[in-house]
Amino acid sequence: MTVTYAPASSEWTTPQPLFDALDKIFHFTVDVAATADNAKCAEFYTAERDGLAQKWRGVVWCNPPYGRGLGRWVEKASKSRATVVMLLPAYTANAWWQDFVIPRGEVILLRGRLQYGGIPFPAPFSSAIVVFNRNGSGRKRYIKRCKNCKGFFFASRSHATTCGTACRVARCRTGSKFRTRQTNADLER
Repeated sequence: MTVTYAPASSEWTTPQPLFDALDKIFHFTVDVAATADNAKCAEFYTAERDGLAQKWRGVVWCNPPYGRGLGRWVEKASKSRATVVMLLPAYTANAWWQDFVIPRGEVILLRGRLQYGGIPFPAPFSSAIVVFNRNGSGRKRYIKRCKNCKGFFFASRSHATTCGTACRVARCRTGSKFRTRQTNADLER
């Protein structure tokens, strides 16, 4: 008989290496769905402070509870004027994914299954990083993977293929591939 892990709560603690890699890129100012034990930022909202009732400002980290209310968190993030980065289960068939993530979010699907904090084995679902309002203007930007260094970058055009001039120049000079600090492996840990 196979037993699937069912957590006692709908809270899945963010893996610290994943958060650290994202924090190097985004420099988070507030964790809006935390407990006192798993908060990732100096400023954070617990269930008692109700992150959904607060006004989100700055650069927001959100790993919301994965229960029935998950759609409300995603809706708030998609409508917020703050830059919001979410760690979500990749439930692409759910209404909240179709209504808010697809039209308004930038998505990085993480390879494999994450091992969330405090759980001895990987989660029984795939995960995604979803970014809302990255540049503060409400305009969508594209998360792309650089064809040269394989790192992730934000592009204002859908047809961009490299992360920047330095990467293009280095590729032309050496003719070889190289890696940056911002690799897929960093985001998957």
